[in-house]
Amino acid sequence: MPLGIMTPDMTNEHPTKPSAAKLKPDHKGTDLQQPGSQPQKPGLRGALARWVDFAAQHMPEKWFLIYISTIVGLMIGFGTWVLSWLIRVITSAVRENSLVTDHRWMVLFLPLIGFGLTSWLANGLVKQKLEFCSQYLRNLLYANRLAISWKQMWAPIVGCGVTMGFGGSAGSGGPIALAGGAMGSNVALYFRLKPQYVRILIGVGAGAGMAAVFRSPLGGVFYTLEILQMELSSVACTALMVGSLAAWGTDYLLSGCSMDISYDRIFDFNIHMLPGFVCLGLVCGLYSMYYSYMLQKAESITSNVRHIWLKVLIAGLSMGVIAYIFPQLYGEGYDSINKALSGHAYAMWIPEWDWHEVTTGHLMILLLGLTAIKALATALTNGGGGCGGEFTPTLFAGGMLGLLFALCCNTWLGMNFRMEDFGLCGMAGVMSGGVGAPLMAMFLVVEMCGDCAMFFPIMAVAFTSFVVTQCLGRNSNFMYISAFKHLKL
Repeated sequence: MPLGIMTPDMTNEHPTKPSAAKLKPDHKGTDLQQPGSQPQKPGLRGALARWVDFAAQHMPEKWFLIYISTIVGLMIGFGTWVLSWLIRVITSAVRENSLVTDHRWMVLFLPLIGFGLTSWLANGLVKQKLEFCSQYLRNLLYANRLAISWKQMWAPIVGCGVTMGFGGSAGSGGPIALAGGAMGSNVALYFRLKPQYVRILIGVGAGAGMAAVFRSPLGGVFYTLEILQMELSSVACTALMVGSLAAWGTDYLLSGCSMDISYDRIFDFNIHMLPGFVCLGLVCGLYSMYYSYMLQKAESITSNVRHIWLKVLIAGLSMGVIAYIFPQLYGEGYDSINKALSGHAYAMWIPEWDWHEVTTGHLMILLLGLTAIKALATALTNGGGGCGGEFTPTLFAGGMLGLLFALCCNTWLGMNFRMEDFGLCGMAGVMSGGVGAPLMAMFLVVEMCGDCAMFFPIMAVAFTSFVVTQCLGRNSNFMYISAFKHLKL
């Protein structure tokens, strides 16, 4: 069923509540709301609901939808800031604890603690799914289940914060998108909007969450269009853009107007550099196939473990071993990305070493290990009881792959590639090929680094990688599956 087409019935996650689609048309004549069959509550909430009722009757559809989308954007922008703060606080408290600093072997058990707490939150407290958030949200839209539980407004934020803070190797994009979709759903249902507007606000909330967490308004828009595959009218697209801007601006201001990625361009792009970036796109496409294969294989293994706590034990200890060997995979990995893109790639080596003594061979081994094991670490985090996103890992893997490609070309072929430029473009290449969303990857990476002058090489790498995955995935025995699509839910 196409996502833009509504059916007469809307399945509700809460069977005891009446479905909004079964209510009669509004007797006041507004085309935006269901009839006010519920009594208005006193206090601030009641005053806000009465104002929305008034706005729905007197404002044009476009401006009313923008008004509600702004509310949703502000909410999810604040929620994104809370998630970032939670990850930062837990990570600092854990990694700076004297027990961990004096006994590095304690890192082996940190992911196990995070996965266990998140599994208890999901299965014992809220009794809601917190894994594979993007696919879960898309499945809800396909099934026309528009009444998302209010618990999903905060549970993915807490679960992701705990998972990432204790060493899970994933991202925060998927969880914040699910939380944003839940906020859009609950706001729309609270104001008694019709089902088609509930659907739109779910897409607005999800896209706004992605826009805020990656500081990329256009990236959030293309997440809704490419990943959720929602068919939106021009009015709905305008509302989506406004909601994304509201969420991005809220998180940006609360975070001190800082960017997640530090990147300084030295050379301007010229046409003579294009073959190198096209070759990088080919490599990113081939690596995306490997990334997809490893992700699905690892998730198939974890899914075969039926007992939830046994799965948490196996995945947590396995992730602990990976984090002990490769501390760069602890959390989202933005520290390593910033070191690489700011010209200090050699400083990514194990902190106990003096990075001035790290040779090119050491760095090659490190980058090769990170790119080879990242998919496994992400699969263990998402499939082993944790709550993490599927998009940040592709950015990390792409950045490391771009550095490795440039380093190998400079060392063995005598080229003079700037490693930082290829690392940045590699981020877009693996996200485009691994996720299957080239437009989202291009605009997201450009807005994250804040340098539009790199748009053309980023576009070349992203589209080349996407074409490689699509061609090889359809014309070979290997079954290519996008990184956000998972085996079981």
